[in-house]
Amino acid sequence: MLLLLSLTACRNVEPAPEDLDGLFHFFWQKAEEGSTEELEAAVLNLEIAAEGASLKEAKTGTISDLSNEEAALVGLEVDASKSAGMFLINPVVCSLEQIDRTIWWQKQDELYPDYENYKRDYLTDIDAYTSGESDRVSWTTSYTAGNILTGDYDSTVLGSLRRVEGEDGTFLIARAWIPSPADFVKEGPVFDQDFQLELFYSSGDHLVHAYPLWRHLDIGSGLSTDDQGFQSTLLNELVAYDKDTEQLCADGVP
Repeated sequence: MLLLLSLTACRNVEPAPEDLDGLFHFFWQKAEEGSTEELEAAVLNLEIAAEGASLKEAKTGTISDLSNEEAALVGLEVDASKSAGMFLINPVVCSLEQIDRTIWWQKQDELYPDYENYKRDYLTDIDAYTSGESDRVSWTTSYTAGNILTGDYDSTVLGSLRRVEGEDGTFLIARAWIPSPADFVKEGPVFDQDFQLELFYSSGDHLVHAYPLWRHLDIGSGLSTDDQGFQSTLLNELVAYDKDTEQLCADGVP
């Protein structure tokens, strides 16, 4: 069973939502400033809502828009309703320690060779994080990527990772967003909002990977993140990404 099920009822914490939609918004709001107790309680509710221990395959769906106030938590003044909300909840066979390394690893292009150019610079002390002196680390990433539909584009991503060590277990919360629109080589495509949140915790014989995101990508010809088919394609790509991560874990990389 989930390590977090022995949470006591006497802690004075802000009650976490019980539904998936509410929980994803709660985690976005509390990713940096939330107390260990608040986040533990939310993970417990997530485990119940997602049926994590019995999870055998990916669950996907849509979620409500991020609010402008929630976007402002990462310093952005935008109309966040432009971004479509969707989520993936997936069982991943890997250790939490290995997933931790995979997320903070500086040379992501060595793990996931989908980039033409990639550069990550840490904004806080990575050695303090890996030694356990700090429970979080943040970075900025610049990369070039693309596909046959969008063509190449350059983008910058700000990201952070927090390791939460509670009384009943450890879990990870990662958050990422683009501070400005991507720069496309060809005219037409627009990728101007991207808010991502990832959670990993142990449940049964696997990890649960909960991955809500809010994105606005419009590549023209009616293809955008507002389209359900487009969302399904994106979420399927994230499932494949998890499969790649499982292979890295099996290979002991990084």
